[in-house]
Amino acid sequence: MKNLLRLYALWKFEVEDGNSDAGDQAAFDLIDKLVVEMLEVVAALMALALTFLVIVAVLIATGHASTTQPRPNTLGAPSQIYNSYMYLIALPIDGQILEGKYTNIRFAPYAAPDLFDESILFCGDVTGMFDGKKGVVAVTYRIQASRLYQGVACHELLSVFEVTAK
Repeated sequence: MKNLLRLYALWKFEVEDGNSDAGDQAAFDLIDKLVVEMLEVVAALMALALTFLVIVAVLIATGHASTTQPRPNTLGAPSQIYNSYMYLIALPIDGQILEGKYTNIRFAPYAAPDLFDESILFCGDVTGMFDGKKGVVAVTYRIQASRLYQGVACHELLSVFEVTAK
């Protein structure tokens, strides 16, 4: 780069001065050659940059890089990444039927302090599932609420099993 600037200064001085000879003509030819090579390099870099931008644009447009679209699995069946059921081992303490459509049951969970209890609102009248069960029971219900009762979520009860000691 330094030599190129020196040659440019020499060329500029000779052109302004009006004195040029055959030796200076070689310098002019060298400058012309370097300028042409530099322009070719700049043009190649611009073409490379434009090609890169076009490739990136095509990849973005065809990549479908969205996390909000569902991705089907190879089986074609819906897949869940979490267990959608809740399991509770507890002693039923109290229960009440609300408007004939909902059942609120208060439980004392196993191995929890005596002052701790848990109330769960189930959809529908589920008292029949608790009939004949004595003592501690294992309750399975869906985590996701099915409906709301006065702003409180109710859950679908799936099963109630009596837990017996050996």
